Amino acid sequence: MGFAQAFSVFPQFMLSNKIKEVIERLIVLTIIESDLTKAGQNAEARKFAVLSLSSVVNTMTLSNHAICDKMNEIFECLFRCIKDYTMYSRGDVGVWVREASMTSMVKITFNIIDQKKIELFNEERCVNILCCLLQQAAEKIDRTRNHAGNLIIDFLYHSPAIPYIPKRNEIEKIIPRCDTMDWASPKSVFELLKDVLPLKEYQYSLLLGFIVSVGGLTESLVRSSSDNLIAFFMEYQESVEEMESVCSNILKIFNHYTTDARVIIPLFKMLDLLLSSGCFELYNTDDKCSSFPAELVTYMRKEIKGVGDANKLLASINVFCGLLQFPLEVRKPCLMQLSLFLCHKYPRIRVSTAEQLYTALITFEEGIIPDVHYQDILSKLTEVPWADSLPKLRPIRNQICDWLDIPKPKLKNGALNEQPVVNVDELDSYKDLVSRQHGY
Repeated sequence: MGFAQAFSVFPQFMLSNKIKEVIERLIVLTIIESDLTKAGQNAEARKFAVLSLSSVVNTMTLSNHAICDKMNEIFECLFRCIKDYTMYSRGDVGVWVREASMTSMVKITFNIIDQKKIELFNEERCVNILCCLLQQAAEKIDRTRNHAGNLIIDFLYHSPAIPYIPKRNEIEKIIPRCDTMDWASPKSVFELLKDVLPLKEYQYSLLLGFIVSVGGLTESLVRSSSDNLIAFFMEYQESVEEMESVCSNILKIFNHYTTDARVIIPLFKMLDLLLSSGCFELYNTDDKCSSFPAELVTYMRKEIKGVGDANKLLASINVFCGLLQFPLEVRKPCLMQLSLFLCHKYPRIRVSTAEQLYTALITFEEGIIPDVHYQDILSKLTEVPWADSLPKLRPIRNQICDWLDIPKPKLKNGALNEQPVVNVDELDSYKDLVSRQHGY
């Protein structure tokens, strides 16, 4: 931290002969270590290294050829640092690096424009900067949203004007120059950003920010982000082109962040919210042909295959149940996955699946299951103790599969060697027995 900060205050004559080496060492310092403990401990060092990069650029001025030669590497470093979500004992320590990265990329851009070195700037870089700022303005930490929002205002209304901003007129109408805007307030921010979502250049990044906030823990944050996201989908419910665009971005996020629980679990929560709110009714009939529901099922099944994270599995159950509203080619693989969950090794997963499947069947009554077996299936889902041992549950699950007209799951090699299940109601007496046996 000390060395990184020292470079930020060195005068020009001290930096001039070693500027390439200084920039290279600062960039190396921003790389996250593979050791998670070290990555958490060194978050502040990464923060000061990022801030020093912009200070060194400003100290040397853009007339220095070494700085110009390193500009691509500097921006690549900043765009990488904006994705630092390192968690440590103090929580999300990566936020310090993200905030420093936002500050540095805006400062360097202003320096380029003020010194009229427009050849160091381009449309792709401009779009990336605005997308990074908008994503952070839509995420769940109040302080970070406030910081990103103020930088967005500075970026949009800088004098001389920043070139290459896509849809400048539209975004300036949505985000006016206003000093009274409270970017830390979820209610104010998400109402404003909802109107930016239709702008396709920024849609992916904004959706990513909304997803993280919808899966947050604070009631005001979750409610504000959820309500405005639903309002956006309802407003464009009749626009096939707009729905295809946003659904395509959802699938891209799924693909880019596969196995990343930080994004995937909130994404499951968002999909459950949208499905239960009727935001995808456009795809409910065979008349509206779209690959989105089928692709979503494919991504979902791939994401949870072999996963032991109970939180991820529980979040996925609601999504699979919500997807039952779609035509048969989507519904059948969802029912097959839910049948696997009914005999999952975790009792909590089995119980939750039975409850959610029951709710889905009475919600989407028509066409999901044959009428002749409707009451039989509902009775099994509600009356069977799904926390019981697996050997007792498998014949019941297989009967449900026959009634649903789906293939019965097959046991893998060695799956019969199950551990005994301890009844939760008997847990205290079980602990007493173990204590007596060991003389505790």
